[in-house]
Amino acid sequence: MPLEYQIASNVFLAIIYFSIHSLMARSSFKGWWNSHFHFAMQRAFYIFISGITTITFLYLWFPLPNLFIEFSHPITKMFVIIFHVSGWVLIFSSTFVIDHFSFFGIRQTWRNMVGKTSVDPPFTVKYMYAVIRHPISLGWLMVFWSSPNFTYGNLLLAILSTGYILIVTPIEEKDLVRTIGKSYLDYKEKVPKILPLPRLKNKN
Repeated sequence: MPLEYQIASNVFLAIIYFSIHSLMARSSFKGWWNSHFHFAMQRAFYIFISGITTITFLYLWFPLPNLFIEFSHPITKMFVIIFHVSGWVLIFSSTFVIDHFSFFGIRQTWRNMVGKTSVDPPFTVKYMYAVIRHPISLGWLMVFWSSPNFTYGNLLLAILSTGYILIVTPIEEKDLVRTIGKSYLDYKEKVPKILPLPRLKNKN
Protein backbone atom coordinates (compact mmCIF):
# COMPACT_ATOMS: atom_id res chain seq x y z
CA MET A 1 0.00 0.00 0.00
CA PRO A 2 1.44 3.43 -0.94
CA LEU A 3 3.04 5.38 1.91
CA GLU A 4 1.02 8.48 1.02
CA TYR A 5 -2.20 6.51 1.48
CA GLN A 6 -1.08 5.20 4.88
CA ILE A 7 -0.19 8.69 6.10
CA ALA A 8 -3.44 10.19 4.77
CA SER A 9 -5.43 7.35 6.35
CA ASN A 10 -3.73 7.87 9.72
CA VAL A 11 -4.36 11.62 9.63
CA PHE A 12 -8.03 11.12 8.73
CA LEU A 13 -8.40 8.47 11.44
CA ALA A 14 -6.85 10.79 14.04
CA ILE A 15 -9.15 13.67 13.05
CA ILE A 16 -12.23 11.45 13.48
CA TYR A 17 -10.93 10.02 16.76
CA PHE A 18 -10.04 13.37 18.30
CA SER A 19 -13.25 14.99 17.06
CA ILE A 20 -15.39 12.37 18.81
CA HIS A 21 -13.50 12.83 22.07
CA SER A 22 -13.62 16.61 21.87
CA LEU A 23 -17.33 16.70 21.04
CA MET A 24 -18.28 14.42 23.92
CA ALA A 25 -16.18 16.43 26.39
CA ARG A 26 -17.90 19.74 25.58
CA SER A 27 -20.41 21.28 27.95
CA SER A 28 -22.96 21.50 25.11
CA PHE A 29 -22.90 17.70 24.69
CA LYS A 30 -23.12 17.20 28.44
CA GLY A 31 -26.14 19.50 28.55
CA TRP A 32 -27.79 17.57 25.72
CA TRP A 33 -27.04 14.28 27.48
CA ASN A 34 -28.47 15.47 30.79
CA SER A 35 -31.69 16.56 29.09
CA HIS A 36 -32.21 13.13 27.50
CA PHE A 37 -30.43 10.63 29.76
CA HIS A 38 -29.39 10.30 33.38
CA PHE A 39 -26.59 12.58 34.54
CA ALA A 40 -24.87 9.78 36.43
CA MET A 41 -24.27 7.76 33.26
CA GLN A 42 -22.68 10.56 31.20
CA ARG A 43 -19.07 10.04 32.28
CA ALA A 44 -19.31 6.25 32.14
CA PHE A 45 -20.71 6.49 28.61
CA TYR A 46 -17.85 8.81 27.62
CA ILE A 47 -15.27 6.35 28.97
CA PHE A 48 -17.02 3.45 27.21
CA ILE A 49 -16.99 5.26 23.86
CA SER A 50 -13.37 6.28 24.48
CA GLY A 51 -12.43 2.64 24.95
CA ILE A 52 -14.24 1.49 21.82
CA THR A 53 -12.81 4.28 19.67
CA THR A 54 -9.29 3.74 21.06
CA ILE A 55 -9.37 0.04 20.19
CA THR A 56 -10.66 0.90 16.71
CA PHE A 57 -8.01 3.60 16.32
CA LEU A 58 -5.19 1.21 17.23
CA TYR A 59 -6.56 -1.50 14.93
CA LEU A 60 -6.83 0.79 11.89
CA TRP A 61 -3.63 2.79 12.45
CA PHE A 62 -0.81 2.09 9.99
CA PRO A 63 2.36 1.71 12.14
CA LEU A 64 4.90 3.22 9.67
CA PRO A 65 7.66 1.14 11.31
CA ASN A 66 10.74 2.72 9.70
CA LEU A 67 12.94 4.38 12.33
CA PHE A 68 13.00 8.16 12.54
CA ILE A 69 15.50 8.16 15.39
CA GLU A 70 16.96 5.39 17.56
CA PHE A 71 18.47 5.86 21.00
CA SER A 72 20.94 3.00 21.04
CA HIS A 73 23.29 4.14 23.81
CA PRO A 74 22.30 2.33 27.04
CA ILE A 75 22.29 5.47 29.21
CA THR A 76 20.35 7.56 26.68
CA LYS A 77 17.92 4.70 26.14
CA MET A 78 17.40 4.38 29.89
CA PHE A 79 16.61 8.10 30.26
CA VAL A 80 14.13 7.96 27.37
CA ILE A 81 12.37 4.97 28.96
CA ILE A 82 12.28 6.71 32.37
CA PHE A 83 10.84 9.83 30.73
CA HIS A 84 8.21 7.72 28.95
CA VAL A 85 7.20 5.85 32.11
CA SER A 86 7.11 9.14 34.03
CA GLY A 87 4.50 10.36 31.56
CA TRP A 88 2.26 7.39 32.33
CA VAL A 89 2.79 7.89 36.08
CA LEU A 90 1.84 11.57 35.74
CA ILE A 91 -1.34 10.70 33.81
CA PHE A 92 -2.43 8.02 36.26
CA SER A 93 -1.59 9.93 39.44
CA SER A 94 -3.33 13.08 38.17
CA THR A 95 -6.63 11.21 37.94
CA PHE A 96 -6.46 10.47 41.67
CA VAL A 97 -5.98 14.15 42.51
CA ILE A 98 -9.23 15.06 40.72
CA ASP A 99 -10.97 11.85 41.96
CA HIS A 100 -9.94 8.74 40.03
CA PHE A 101 -13.28 6.96 40.34
CA SER A 102 -15.26 9.99 39.21
CA PHE A 103 -12.84 10.47 36.30
CA PHE A 104 -13.82 7.04 34.98
CA GLY A 105 -17.51 7.42 35.81
CA ILE A 106 -17.49 4.71 38.48
CA ARG A 107 -18.45 6.90 41.44
CA GLN A 108 -21.37 8.56 39.65
CA THR A 109 -22.78 5.22 38.51
CA TRP A 110 -22.37 3.62 41.95
CA ARG A 111 -23.96 6.53 43.80
CA ASN A 112 -26.91 6.40 41.43
CA MET A 113 -27.27 2.63 41.99
CA VAL A 114 -27.44 3.07 45.76
CA GLY A 115 -29.84 6.01 45.52
CA LYS A 116 -27.43 8.84 46.29
CA THR A 117 -27.09 12.11 44.40
CA SER A 118 -24.24 12.32 41.88
CA VAL A 119 -22.18 15.50 41.79
CA ASP A 120 -19.13 16.61 39.81
CA PRO A 121 -15.75 16.40 41.58
CA PRO A 122 -14.80 19.70 43.27
CA PHE A 123 -12.30 22.02 41.60
CA THR A 124 -8.85 21.32 43.04
CA VAL A 125 -5.41 22.92 42.76
CA LYS A 126 -3.46 20.38 44.82
CA TYR A 127 -0.16 18.63 44.02
CA MET A 128 0.67 18.67 40.29
CA TYR A 129 -2.35 20.91 39.63
CA ALA A 130 -0.61 23.57 41.71
CA VAL A 131 2.30 23.46 39.26
CA ILE A 132 0.49 23.21 35.90
CA ARG A 133 -3.18 23.37 34.92
CA HIS A 134 -3.16 20.33 32.64
CA PRO A 135 -0.81 17.64 34.00
CA ILE A 136 -2.66 14.87 32.14
CA SER A 137 -1.98 16.63 28.83
CA LEU A 138 1.69 17.00 29.78
CA GLY A 139 1.79 13.29 30.60
CA TRP A 140 0.40 12.40 27.18
CA LEU A 141 2.98 14.64 25.49
CA MET A 142 5.76 12.90 27.43
CA VAL A 143 4.41 9.50 26.36
CA PHE A 144 3.95 10.39 22.70
CA TRP A 145 7.33 12.07 22.23
CA SER A 146 9.51 9.48 23.97
CA SER A 147 10.41 6.06 22.64
CA PRO A 148 13.83 4.36 22.40
CA ASN A 149 12.91 3.31 18.85
CA PHE A 150 11.08 6.38 17.56
CA THR A 151 9.46 5.42 14.26
CA TYR A 152 7.80 7.60 11.65
CA GLY A 153 4.51 6.26 12.99
CA ASN A 154 5.48 7.56 16.45
CA LEU A 155 6.41 10.91 14.92
CA LEU A 156 3.10 11.27 13.09
CA LEU A 157 1.08 10.29 16.16
CA ALA A 158 3.08 12.69 18.34
CA ILE A 159 2.54 15.59 15.92
CA LEU A 160 -1.19 14.91 15.57
CA SER A 161 -1.68 14.46 19.32
CA THR A 162 0.27 17.62 20.12
CA GLY A 163 -1.81 19.56 17.61
CA TYR A 164 -5.01 18.23 19.16
CA ILE A 165 -3.90 19.16 22.69
CA LEU A 166 -2.91 22.68 21.61
CA ILE A 167 -6.23 23.19 19.81
CA VAL A 168 -8.60 21.64 22.34
CA THR A 169 -7.04 22.95 25.57
CA PRO A 170 -8.22 26.59 25.10
CA ILE A 171 -11.70 25.28 24.22
CA GLU A 172 -11.70 23.11 27.34
CA GLU A 173 -10.62 26.05 29.46
CA LYS A 174 -13.52 28.17 28.17
CA ASP A 175 -15.87 25.43 29.40
CA LEU A 176 -14.08 25.42 32.76
CA VAL A 177 -14.42 29.19 33.09
CA ARG A 178 -18.16 28.92 32.37
CA THR A 179 -18.54 26.10 34.88
CA ILE A 180 -16.24 27.24 37.70
CA GLY A 181 -16.14 31.00 37.18
CA LYS A 182 -13.74 33.46 38.77
CA SER A 183 -11.87 30.80 40.72
CA TYR A 184 -10.64 29.31 37.48
CA LEU A 185 -9.77 32.72 36.02
CA ASP A 186 -7.62 33.41 39.10
CA TYR A 187 -6.09 29.95 38.73
CA LYS A 188 -5.18 30.68 35.08
CA GLU A 189 -3.42 33.87 36.14
CA LYS A 190 -1.24 32.07 38.69
CA VAL A 191 -0.49 28.63 37.21
CA PRO A 192 1.08 27.77 33.80
CA LYS A 193 -0.99 25.81 31.30
CA ILE A 194 1.00 22.69 30.36
CA LEU A 195 4.73 23.30 30.82
CA PRO A 196 5.93 24.15 34.35
CA LEU A 197 7.78 27.28 33.24
CA PRO A 198 8.12 30.41 35.39
CA ARG A 199 5.89 33.27 34.33
CA LEU A 200 7.25 36.70 33.52
CA LYS A 201 5.77 39.28 35.81
CA ASN A 202 4.12 42.27 34.21
CA LYS A 203 5.98 45.35 35.43
CA ASN A 204 3.15 47.65 34.48
